[in-house]
Amino acid sequence: MMRFSSALRFCFGLLLGCLISVAVPALWPDAGVTAPPSDASMLAQSSEPDVLLRQGRAAYEAGEMASAVQQLQGAAQAYGERGEPLNQAIALNYLSLAQQQQGQWREAEAVIKESLDLIGVPSATARDDRQRLFAAALTTRGQLQLAVGQAEAAFESWQEAERRYERLGDVEGRWGSQLNQARALEALGLYRRSCDQLLERLTGGGLSCDGLAADDPDVRTRQREELLAAIELQPDSRLKAMALRSLGNQLRLLGQLDFSKDTLHQGLAVAQRLESPGDIALSLLNLGHTYQGLSQQARNYNRPSDAEPLADLALGYYEQAARRGDDPSVTVQAQLSLIRMWVKSQREAEAVALFPEVRDRLSALPVGKLAIQGRIQLACSLLGCDRIGAQDEQPRIGLDRAMLRELLETSVQQAEGFGEPRLTAVAIGRLGTFYEASGDWERARELTEEAIALSGEQPDLAYQWQWQLGRILQARHEQTAVQEADAGAILAYEKAYTILNGLRGDLASLDSSVQFDFRDRVEPVYRQFIDLLLRGDNPSQDNLKQARQAVEDLQLAEL
Repeated sequence: MMRFSSALRFCFGLLLGCLISVAVPALWPDAGVTAPPSDASMLAQSSEPDVLLRQGRAAYEAGEMASAVQQLQGAAQAYGERGEPLNQAIALNYLSLAQQQQGQWREAEAVIKESLDLIGVPSATARDDRQRLFAAALTTRGQLQLAVGQAEAAFESWQEAERRYERLGDVEGRWGSQLNQARALEALGLYRRSCDQLLERLTGGGLSCDGLAADDPDVRTRQREELLAAIELQPDSRLKAMALRSLGNQLRLLGQLDFSKDTLHQGLAVAQRLESPGDIALSLLNLGHTYQGLSQQARNYNRPSDAEPLADLALGYYEQAARRGDDPSVTVQAQLSLIRMWVKSQREAEAVALFPEVRDRLSALPVGKLAIQGRIQLACSLLGCDRIGAQDEQPRIGLDRAMLRELLETSVQQAEGFGEPRLTAVAIGRLGTFYEASGDWERARELTEEAIALSGEQPDLAYQWQWQLGRILQARHEQTAVQEADAGAILAYEKAYTILNGLRGDLASLDSSVQFDFRDRVEPVYRQFIDLLLRGDNPSQDNLKQARQAVEDLQLAEL
């Protein structure tokens, strides 16, 4: 069983500028990586199901998913009636991809299972067409598994697909499978391993992410120069653009922001030479994330004169991505990032003006992680979830809060239907944050306790909801004009504090910019906990001892 660092998952959300603790995966497959084979030799020629299949494929590639589903269902049925199982499997493979695009997850799962059953597991001596079709179906199954939160299963599907492509001598198929495996590793929080996988693909071995981030500047410089030289030798292709973009993302998540920026610029240059609009938009989006990280890093190191220009560059990349993205998922992610940055920089009017468009775009997306997480992020940006936790002044927005509540209620309903406990915990927890901000302490408490139960042993979520519960219980207690600490609030804060100490230990080996983000986000937990322990005229000896220990732990976090 793969295990991931909860601290790294925590920092992933920070560096992407998200207000939620789950990563947003790319739900739209990259062309050439997940598409089933379309070799005409694998199809019977010039018949009605062939026409339906071609029309379905054309509709799929044009983004007309409802039409694609209709045509591909017809093709699959016709091939089945004619007793052509491989052709039927091809149609079902495309049908599953189209259903995924529409958020029809259960139907897509049933369809890809049927496709795999029709193909069967090819033996080592099976014909190449069956091997290739099996690999493509595994790739489609992995895409579905990643989209519904089964990242480990997706990794295993893509590993098997890579083995099949290797047996076939299909270099592009193998490379695409390796890139997909890196996506799964990223979703699991295994960022260094994902980074190493990408380096293996780009350079053929010999380099590691640890080397790229080495403390020794000579080692770091040499490895980076070797990487750049190896990249130059690779011919331009969409896979090269994707690999550079993925590597740039991994470097950002590991705190290597300057090198992330350089790598993403290289990926953008490849995409521009290929004139690939989708890859250009994704590169612009991720450059926005990295420049936002660089701006925050400058603030962490008390360089405000550098922070503002970097923030402006981030906004510029987001604006370009929003304008150029043919893919609605890229457009909405860029717009969500714009709103968050505008609110953070007190440009609330611009954020409010964009709100209706982003809300409508989210409604048009298929029900899935991106749409659910996007609603949570949109509501949290305008509600000021991070400021509520820090007990700072909330953003002043000219927006009816009922609209934010509706966004969060919709995200809860959709997450529960989606069937992923982690996503449901985030949605319910953030609805609890809304009621905390509204002063409805009982409803806030009920939702927060439900989020805690759903979070289970996931510390990067559990600490947030324990902290939120502590704030709610203490605020409710103070409604009675009693300023002493509430015993339940202290217990909840103590649980959050204990979890955070464990997460801090996991961060010891990471880049300082990652540690700064961790410190800034969790510092209020320590300070509020210490304040509660020292409430009243005569704090107990146990409380005094615990407060001293919390002060020492806070000092360690600040170092």
